[in-house]
Amino acid sequence: MLRFGVSTKFDIQVIAQADEAATLHIHGITREGQFTYKLGTNATAATLATGTFGVADIPIMISVEDGLGALEQGQCFVVVNLRANGETIQQLTSGYVYGSKGLSWPQTQQVDLRPGGGRIQRTVPTNPAAAGDIELIVPAGEVWNLRDMTFTLTTNATVANRRVRITITTAVDQTIRIFSNTDQAASLTRIYRVAAFGYFTSETYGSDILIPIPANYLLKPTDAILIEAVNMQAGDDFTPSEFTYEKFFTTP
Repeated sequence: MLRFGVSTKFDIQVIAQADEAATLHIHGITREGQFTYKLGTNATAATLATGTFGVADIPIMISVEDGLGALEQGQCFVVVNLRANGETIQQLTSGYVYGSKGLSWPQTQQVDLRPGGGRIQRTVPTNPAAAGDIELIVPAGEVWNLRDMTFTLTTNATVANRRVRITITTAVDQTIRIFSNTDQAASLTRIYRVAAFGYFTSETYGSDILIPIPANYLLKPTDAILIEAVNMQAGDDFTPSEFTYEKFFTTP
């Protein structure tokens, strides 16, 4: 039997990083009986939600679950620490919490629906003004695995050949720059489809133009995706459709 003395006070610290507001339910048992607490998450990965909950003794078991069962895999990462007198003495468990998966301690055989996977996120960037560029910036606390992008370029009647260019920019420099292999002339509308295609025999088909990008290309916070056109004219217009990426968290 461990003897800590009356001066030792235990608590459970739960730290959650999420991109959506949700309520986590924390359940557990000590020698004194059962306990239940709740912790609200923040809707931005840049801000951690932390809850400290007093317990009478070292817990026999703990579980953390998505209270409403509405979160997807990759939306909420949780760390559970055991503390004594305000000092962390052991990290009990950590991992994703979402609708069909919780966390427990002692550890059980919990497996993510897609082992090692983040959240599959689809977003539509802000529609730029005429002759403007499409830009999307990775927010603080997030890492993106870029999957695919779709956008349209409509050119005006000014005679000129435009060439679409995709640039990935970091805080230090431009790490990658990819060009379409096909020019777009005046008075045309073309749909650009960007992905890790691998081998393909033709880069154009009808109004579609394909642009390959590296597979599993990771972007860190503040990295920017910039889509522009060389020789763009005043009346040309980009229209973003959908960008898809797999999102992970990093220390905010």
